[in-house]
Amino acid sequence: MTDRKAHALVELLLALAVVTLLLGLALSAVQQVRAAAATLKLKNQARQLALAVHAIEAERGKLPAAGNALPDPNSLPELLLAQLGYSAQYVRGPSTVFTPFVSSLDPSYAFYPDNWEGNSSFAFNSLVFETHGTASRVADGRSNTVMLAERYARCGDSASRGEWGVANSLHATIPVLVNIKGSAQIARMTPRPVTFADRRVDDILPVYDPSSRTSLPSTPGLTFQVAPRPDACDPRVVQAATRSGLVVAMMDGSVRTISPSVSPAVYWSSLTPDQGEVVSLD
Repeated sequence: MTDRKAHALVELLLALAVVTLLLGLALSAVQQVRAAAATLKLKNQARQLALAVHAIEAERGKLPAAGNALPDPNSLPELLLAQLGYSAQYVRGPSTVFTPFVSSLDPSYAFYPDNWEGNSSFAFNSLVFETHGTASRVADGRSNTVMLAERYARCGDSASRGEWGVANSLHATIPVLVNIKGSAQIARMTPRPVTFADRRVDDILPVYDPSSRTSLPSTPGLTFQVAPRPDACDPRVVQAATRSGLVVAMMDGSVRTISPSVSPAVYWSSLTPDQGEVVSLD
């Protein structure tokens, strides 16, 4: 009788181990499916924004200027909201969260739950929008030039890291009381323009190197951040929400993921619209 009880206990433990293993595998599969669905949604959002930009250009005869800010009716965000049919849904304000510009993969909204201006999980390539009237003037080729990229909407530094930029810069960090992970703390939040690679602020910029016929970053070695903590976010570059790479939309409307291992020369050359670099993201 004792042997039978011992066998029953072993069988029960084995059954529990098998069930635990199966639950673990099922949970992992569910998480992978959710992650894939969120990434697909992010790519669809990027594609819709890129197509909306082309629709605006077709209507207005030129690309909108990305430098203008809400609630300017001629700003790129306002024009995009109107093009996508969302414009009438929102009351304008510096901390308004606009659904078409929010990525569910962007962790900065949960990390900094308090509303703060700069609530866009997407940024537009300033080198295209501020210097080129139409997409046809992108001499390097539409399929080789980045139009927009994902990023963290709320980019903050811990107090020990100091400030990016200078006084009155759009990237100057501001000490502010925010709700970080359920507790009130002082953080250096960075209001971000809707652009990246922007010459008007202290963004990292591509610098053309005629000897290699490529563009390199103004700060050597940098490309984009890969899944950083929001309080370790560098507002001078864009951020990939996942370790699979940076989701971007190209000037031809296609969407792709740039590998975290991309070389600085290839990455920064893909941002310039007319330098004639001989590299490709493929």
